Amino acid sequence: MGGYDDSQTQLSAAARPDALVGDGYSRLLEFGIRSVRENADWALVDRAGVHDLGPLEQRARMAKDLGVQVAWTLLTHRWPEEIDLLSAAFVERFARFARTVAGRVAEFDPAQVPVFTPINELSFLAWSVLSSGRVRRSDGSLASLKEIKRQLARAAIAACDAILEKVPHARLLHTDPLEHVVAPPGQPALATAAERRVEQQFEAWDLISGRAVNELGGSVRYLDLVGVNYYAENQWELGSNKRLGWQIDDPRRRPLSAMLKAVHLRYQRPVVIAETSHSGVRRGAWIREIAAEVRAARRLGVRIDGVCLHPMIDQLDGANPGKWLLRGLWEVRNDRGTKNIELTAPYAAALRAAQKVVGALAEDSLPQHAPVHV
Repeated sequence: MGGYDDSQTQLSAAARPDALVGDGYSRLLEFGIRSVRENADWALVDRAGVHDLGPLEQRARMAKDLGVQVAWTLLTHRWPEEIDLLSAAFVERFARFARTVAGRVAEFDPAQVPVFTPINELSFLAWSVLSSGRVRRSDGSLASLKEIKRQLARAAIAACDAILEKVPHARLLHTDPLEHVVAPPGQPALATAAERRVEQQFEAWDLISGRAVNELGGSVRYLDLVGVNYYAENQWELGSNKRLGWQIDDPRRRPLSAMLKAVHLRYQRPVVIAETSHSGVRRGAWIREIAAEVRAARRLGVRIDGVCLHPMIDQLDGANPGKWLLRGLWEVRNDRGTKNIELTAPYAAALRAAQKVVGALAEDSLPQHAPVHV
C-alpha cells in the first residue's frame, strides 16, 4: 500500500492534483501497488457543518480511473475549531461527517469495497491532545488522558455505525502505534511499569472492540482490520525514552513477527501494517527487514492483509523548516522554484525485493471479503 494520509506535508493532496495524485497513483502501479491511504481531513472538509467534498472527490475519481483502492482516514490530528472535543456534539458531528464521506465514496465506484479509518492513531492522538493542554472540562480544568481517549473511542464507534449504516460492505481499519517498551539496564524496579506501558497500547482497540468499558458501545463488529503503525523508534526504554537501537541490533529489541502475533492472538482479526518506513540510506534495509518479519509472522499463523509504505513522497521535517525527512520512495527536488519528485533508485530496488519476499501479499489491494459481524 502507498501512504498519502499526512495532511501536514507541504505536498498535501489538495495541492497535488496532477503531478502528485493522478501521476503519483500511476507510478504506484509500476510497483504493483493498487491500494493507498489518503486523508479525508474532517477539519478541512467540514466548514461549520457544511461538507466541501471537492478535493476528496477529485482523488476518488482518479483512483477509480486507475483501479486504485483508497483507504480513507477521517480524523488525524485536528477537527473543526468550533467543536468542543468533550461534547456530545463532537461525536454527533463526526458521525455525520463519516456518513457523508462514506456515502459519496461508495457512489464513485460501487464495485470497489471502500475502507475507512475513523481516527488515525487514536491512542497517540489522545496523548498529543493531553500534552497540548488544549482540551478542558466545562469548569476549566484539564481533561484526563482517560477522558480524552474514551471520548475519541466514542466518536470512532459512532463513525463506524454511520459508515456501516450507509455502506454495509465497507471495511473498517483502526490504527495505533505498535510498541515494545523495556526497563533501563540496572533498573528492574521499572520492569512492571514497562509491562504496563506495553499493555496500554491496546486500550483503544479494546474500547472499540468492546473488550473494555462496554457502555461506550464497542463491539467486535467494529474491529474489522487492526492497523499497526511501526517504525524503528517504536521500541524504547521507559524513563529515559532512549530508543532501542535498530541499526546496532540492540538485543532487547523484540522481533516484529512476535509483536504481530501478540496482536493477532489478542483480537483474532486480520492485521495491516498501516504505516512503516525509515529515513536516509537505511530505507532499503528497513523495508527488506519488514518483509522478512511479515513472512515470519505469516508462518506463525498471523494473517497480514497489507503493508503500507508511508510516506510515498517525502515529507518536510516539522521541527526543521525547509528540511526534508528523506523517508519517501520519491524525494522532492527544487528546480528553479519548481518542486519535482525523483524516484530513489536504491529504495525502489529494495521495495521490489521486499515484494518478492512477501509474495502474494503485494499482488493486489486490501481484501474485499465482508467485514466481521457478530
